[in-house]
Formats: sequence, structure tokens, C-alpha cells
Amino acid sequence: MIWLFYVLVLLLPFQEHYLWNSTIGPLTVIKALGLVLLLLAVLRALVHGMPRLWNSLTANALFFFVVWRALSYVFADYALGGESIFTTPGVANATSALMLLFVALVMLDTEEKLRRTMLMCIGSMGIAGLYIIRQYLGGDLRPGWPFGDPNYYALYAMMAVPIAFGVLRTEKRKLYRLGYYGCIALCLTGLLLSGSRSGFVTLILFAVVTAVREKGTRQKVLLAGLVAASLLAAPTAILRITNPTNSDLESNYLHVAFAKAAFAMMLNNPMLGVGPSAA
Repeated sequence: MIWLFYVLVLLLPFQEHYLWNSTIGPLTVIKALGLVLLLLAVLRALVHGMPRLWNSLTANALFFFVVWRALSYVFADYALGGESIFTTPGVANATSALMLLFVALVMLDTEEKLRRTMLMCIGSMGIAGLYIIRQYLGGDLRPGWPFGDPNYYALYAMMAVPIAFGVLRTEKRKLYRLGYYGCIALCLTGLLLSGSRSGFVTLILFAVVTAVREKGTRQKVLLAGLVAASLLAAPTAILRITNPTNSDLESNYLHVAFAKAAFAMMLNNPMLGVGPSAA
């Protein structure tokens, strides 16, 4: 059963992949796998009881955030005169997040299972890096398939890289360490090739902050080399920052406009969502 969960974690970033999004009746492959895991987790919880982690501050905070997010969409949908709150994408996404949280808390009942899950996260993004490299070599200067968008890939990659560095601190097995380093290299290569400005800046900040916090000279040299290599190997991201095209400028304008509108609506609707009244 736990191996099904590992497979789910491995496939989660590939949201646009033609294989995992092929349909089995009304469901895609990835959704069918998630539903099976949910049913198995419910049965396991009924037999063995809920795990103690369910009462942790982190789990409760995430539960509160997701419910609050769902309520925001519910009230916004009601204000817009939507036909049904159950078809609102935000509510569906929030519900999926809660289901995934429940399955993870039930399944990951040992430290070793958590470690393997992190390994799957890192391995997933290593595989993702191979897709990005192949797409770039095929002539796409802003590769992002099958993740929906180059910035989505950059987001996933910059979540996996810190996890990999953290796991490496305690990993003693040489083969596993080589695997982690290989996945990190693929993640970073894909990140640089994607041309994501936000991903590039995040990478530089991560390297600088980590280098400052590290006590060993070896780690500092490694991260300094990473920053230097990134500056040389990310021409697309650097060019988009220093000499943006009209498309880049339009993207900047839209991001700023959306951020201002979201902040204004948040101030006008601080408790029950961002409904259209403040637009």
C-alpha cells in the first residue's frame, strides 16, 4: 500500500503529462490512484486509529489554511452567482489537498517511510529535469511541459533542491548520495534551461543563505561554485532580467497589477475571501 503512495508522489508534478492524464472512465490515472489511496487510508485509519501527527501544529495549520481557502472560493462563487460551489476549481483543489494530507498522515507512520517519500520527491524532479533538457534540445527555449508552465517547474525544483541538501546531511549510503547529487544536478540544469526569472533568483538566494549558514569550508566552496556556474549557465533568465522583451514587460505589469488587486481585495474581505466586491 505504501508503494502506491510513493508512486503518487513520484507522479504529482507531471500535471500535463499525456499518460497520467489519460482517462479511466470519468477519472484520470492520477486521480484514480489518489482515490484508491484515499479508500485504503480510510480503512487503515478505521483499523489502527488516526496517527498522532494529525494533532500536530503543522497538520492543524495546514487543515485550517485549506478550509479557509475553500471558504474563500465558496463566498466568491456565491457573490458571482455561480451555479454550484462544488464545481468551483478552488474548492476542488482545496478538497484534494485535504485528502492528500489525510493520506500522508495515515501512510507515513515511520521515519523511514518519510525518508523514502522525500526520496521520491527528489527523484521525481530529477526525472522532470530530463524532460526539460530534452525539450530544450528539441528547440524550445522556455521548456515547461509536462508541468503546465516553466515557472511551475521552477517552483517544484526549488522545493526539491533544499530537501535534497537536507537529506544529504544524514545519508551515509554512497549509492543514495550519488543519486541525490544526480537529481540535484538535473533539477538545477532544468531550472537554468527553463529561463524562469523567479526560479533563478530563488536559486541564488538559496545558495547565498545556505553558504552563510554552513560552517564547513567545503560546503561554502560548493555553493559558491553553484552560484558562479548559475550566472554563466542561465543566459535566458539573466537576459530576461537585464533586457526584457515586450512579452516579459507585459508579464511584469500583469503580475504587479494582479498583486495590487489581490492585496486590495484582501483588505476589503479579510475574513471570508476575496469576492468580487472589491474588484
